Amino acid sequence: MRRVSPALAVLLAVVLGSPALAQAASKPQSGAKPPAAAPAQSKSGFQFFDARPLSPDAPLVTKPWKTEEKAKVEAMLKTLSQQAPGLAQRAIQYRPVRIFRTETLGHEERLVGTINAEHTLLVSDRFFKSQAGPGAVASTDPYFALVREVAQLADSAYRAAAAKDWVALVQPLLEKARAKVKEAKTTLPDLALKGDDQIARDAGLPTILGAYRVDEALADFAAALAVKTDFALAPDIKAYVEKQVLAPAGKADEAVKKLHQALDTFENGKVDEALMQYDQAIKLDPNFREAYLDRGLMYKYKGQWDKAIADFDQGVKLSFGEVPVQVYFERGLAKAQKGDFDQAIADLTASIERSPSPYLGFIRQAYGLRAEAFMVKKDYPKAAADYSKVLDIDPKGAYSYKMRGRARYEMADANGAIADYTKSIELDDKDPDVFFMRGYAYGSQKKFAEAKADLEHSLQMSPKMEPLVKPALDFVNAEMAKAKKK
Repeated sequence: MRRVSPALAVLLAVVLGSPALAQAASKPQSGAKPPAAAPAQSKSGFQFFDARPLSPDAPLVTKPWKTEEKAKVEAMLKTLSQQAPGLAQRAIQYRPVRIFRTETLGHEERLVGTINAEHTLLVSDRFFKSQAGPGAVASTDPYFALVREVAQLADSAYRAAAAKDWVALVQPLLEKARAKVKEAKTTLPDLALKGDDQIARDAGLPTILGAYRVDEALADFAAALAVKTDFALAPDIKAYVEKQVLAPAGKADEAVKKLHQALDTFENGKVDEALMQYDQAIKLDPNFREAYLDRGLMYKYKGQWDKAIADFDQGVKLSFGEVPVQVYFERGLAKAQKGDFDQAIADLTASIERSPSPYLGFIRQAYGLRAEAFMVKKDYPKAAADYSKVLDIDPKGAYSYKMRGRARYEMADANGAIADYTKSIELDDKDPDVFFMRGYAYGSQKKFAEAKADLEHSLQMSPKMEPLVKPALDFVNAEMAKAKKK
């Protein structure tokens, strides 16, 4: 069992046990890897799977491939290997590409998505419902969508996308697109859902998906050139993309090879062995950003927070101003575990404010963790506001209703607290804590019958809570006895 630091123990005590922290800091289960069943594998190095286990990082439900669906994707991949052989080669240079079928891919409803750590493509229902346009450069075109996600995997170690030269080239375009999105009072996910690429094109990007991050922009440009070789773009960007993504891969990068070995090792639950392989990757290249970030996650799973923070610091430094927002989240989590709540709040705030999408899974966690840090600092209005943000994203979160109720109670809003506790109970009536908290709130309003019922129910559900419940229950019983004598 991993030790719990004193700071974390304080935090857990304050929030009565946080599933957000537990999930975010938990060690991965051993053997959490793609299905062992033999995949359908083409000679091109692309493998089709019918099922993929759920994971906390990517809880996507997959389904079996239909014969005609698989044939359509295989035909597109064959076309890609003819149009951009270098791109296809780079995608499978270090590991085969796994391809899964899924119903949906988040709020934007992307046609195709990737899980870089698993070297995986996910193809959604929308992919097969969209009409293909030969040579089309559009976020809603299935062939273009497939090619751009293959381009993501062609640079899955972010060697090209995280390079200082690329950041300098593309950052002005991203800033221009972000400003236009803000001016239009919309969001990137909403534009992506509509397939509206105009703002991105006005900023010099092929599609709206390229406006998310530097790596998305690189994939966007690579797909545009692969699909339409005469696609017009700045000469310096074209030269970079052709050299770094579209040209034949050449000799394998030993540091990248070690990174992929570590990812495979980690999938099999061998954290210590993966950690050594990341050490080797960094020794081969001391400026390998992705190796630092992944090694930081290994230290996180081992509860070595100082080492995790040091690696995340290196990742931030080597991002040249375009830091992946999840890095701020992970560093904020590590700082919270150490009890550095002010610094944790700063990093969690950065992850929230810089995120291109409020619908990313870790953004919900970021709001939840920041709320808990505010609870520790007794800043209850800010905590309540963050729990409200969590509920905007996940309106069925019983825990968030419970904790917002706690914050509202501390703000002297007993009615609001009771309403939240009641909603929490409606969603999950197996939590004795929330019955105790609602009973306590009823008692503060002198609604002693309701308080007695809730307190007794919490004690019945969890007898070990007696030291906490009995004083409150004794008080309520005494007050009810006084009223009866009058």
